[in-house]
Amino acid sequence: MTTKVKRGDVTVEVANHLAPPADAGKLTPKELLRLPSVRTGVGVLCEDVIEALRRTSGSFTAPRGVTPEALRKLGQRAEGYDQVLAGIDAVREIFSQANRIADAEAHTALSRLYDQVKAQAKDDPTLKTEFSAMFAYFSTAGGKKRKGTQE
Repeated sequence: MTTKVKRGDVTVEVANHLAPPADAGKLTPKELLRLPSVRTGVGVLCEDVIEALRRTSGSFTAPRGVTPEALRKLGQRAEGYDQVLAGIDAVREIFSQANRIADAEAHTALSRLYDQVKAQAKDDPTLKTEFSAMFAYFSTAGGKKRKGTQE
């Protein structure tokens, strides 16, 4: 069984045991700051600690509720979310590059059209008014440039 998390046109489907808790996505920045800062690998650490608990079962008493079974579930969930996030990051990169490609293709087509409009506007000045948005975009003061690009 799976759980779907949907935002707008985007849906992420995960195994039921990785369904986000009800408050995920609703925490305020102040509430997020109250959560402990956790180092990477906490899920893997749970597995290591489970073995240590087994080796010391006669000489060490763990806090109530902190059992090998509970740690295994918590660790697997933590690692599962790490894997989901890695997958989302990879998919985000694909769509980020797709967006850059689409933007570049649209920009190239508009640039070609702009050159043509500029040339024809010499004979028909009304074209500058009709295509004023394009002139604003390609002017040095107009057009938002993406970080890291040069035009």
